[in-house]
Amino acid sequence: MRYILLSVLFLVCAHSWGATYTIESIPDQRLVNGSHISDPDAILDDDSKAAIDRRLIDLEALDGVQIAVVAVESIGDADLVSFAQDLFVQWKIGHRGRDDGLLILLVKDKRTVRLHTGYGLEGVLPDVVCSRIIRDRKSTRLNSSHLVISYAVFCLKKKNRPESAPGTSP
Repeated sequence: MRYILLSVLFLVCAHSWGATYTIESIPDQRLVNGSHISDPDAILDDDSKAAIDRRLIDLEALDGVQIAVVAVESIGDADLVSFAQDLFVQWKIGHRGRDDGLLILLVKDKRTVRLHTGYGLEGVLPDVVCSRIIRDRKSTRLNSSHLVISYAVFCLKKKNRPESAPGTSP
């Protein structure tokens, strides 16, 4: 009985230790297989990842905007905004000189999504629009983050009028 309890305790601890990520421990899938999505905890389903990746590849080919999506179980006690900024810089998202990158960070245990833009996208996706995207699409199911990503891509495609997207309120 003692061995069973120790085994269960070990498995619980191993799972919780392995699920907290640092900037350095999140795999940059762009370097591994060219994907725009890093999802080491398999938070998003494969069909959603494939659909999102296709949209991001099309958008990059069309407009040159570099977008990275990161979905992780936990970042521990790290501050979400600082974590997103540090990851954005570490991965060098966006083109040098244009600073036109977008990081979409999903953190499951914090039940949040962060849209982190480079300065080159601030005119298209200012903080107020990013906040509205997340607020309007927020739900208790994390898989709704596919909607957040889709809407962010929609805004980037409609650079001149991001507020005109369907279903948004001023």
